Amino acid sequence: MPTPPRLFVEPDTLMTNQEAFLLQGREMVHAVRVLRMRPGEEVILTDGLGHLARTRIISVKKNGLLLQYMERLSLADDRLPISLLAALLKPEKMDMVIQKATELGVKEIWPVSTEYSTNKNHFTHTGQQARQARWLEIARQALKQCKGAFLPEIHAIMPLKTACSALDEKNCDYTRLFCWEAAAFTTNATWPEITPPCILALGPEGGFSDSDCRVLHDQKFLPVSLGPRILRAETAAIAAISITTHLISRSKTND
Repeated sequence: MPTPPRLFVEPDTLMTNQEAFLLQGREMVHAVRVLRMRPGEEVILTDGLGHLARTRIISVKKNGLLLQYMERLSLADDRLPISLLAALLKPEKMDMVIQKATELGVKEIWPVSTEYSTNKNHFTHTGQQARQARWLEIARQALKQCKGAFLPEIHAIMPLKTACSALDEKNCDYTRLFCWEAAAFTTNATWPEITPPCILALGPEGGFSDSDCRVLHDQKFLPVSLGPRILRAETAAIAAISITTHLISRSKTND
């Protein structure tokens, strides 16, 4: 039996004791026009914060979708203990990194500007807000697709050094790794045993500059290699997160 589709709602929607809820806006339109849902069908409501509600459609109205609550759930956080420092890429490529990082389950994403970031000067304050709103929507759609319960925290765009300092303020003993093309030619760039949580830094098209590498070295990041082939930045993100996930899983198995 197929799993009921998931739709996003605001957190306070799932915190009430009401027996029914009128779903409106974009998610209602998606349910009716795209999914062609009808009375009697089930829908899972999620807020991206671990709260879910199983509901049944009572009626489809012009002003919304009337849903009856059947069950409320609070799930444990299943995100990976990975903080992703992702250098700014071209918009469509950055969108893909946000999407795939969400699907793979990273806990937080820090979009950072580096020396070779192609669009680091293209973001006005208003433009940054619009971009973050887009990334949040991309993350929501990705979370619905993969049936996850927790959205990654997507931070404001900031310089690489600022992001590193902000993570330091959390006073957490992170394993710190950065993917570096030149690491493939060094003898000390093998992936280490990972004790979570982990910060994983990924460069832009063109990679990290010498000054970026100095910042990362100063912040105790270890260089690691994704192999001898030069990967596109968005491909490198998927590969790096997958490798890190495997190593975290292996470290837990060995505990």
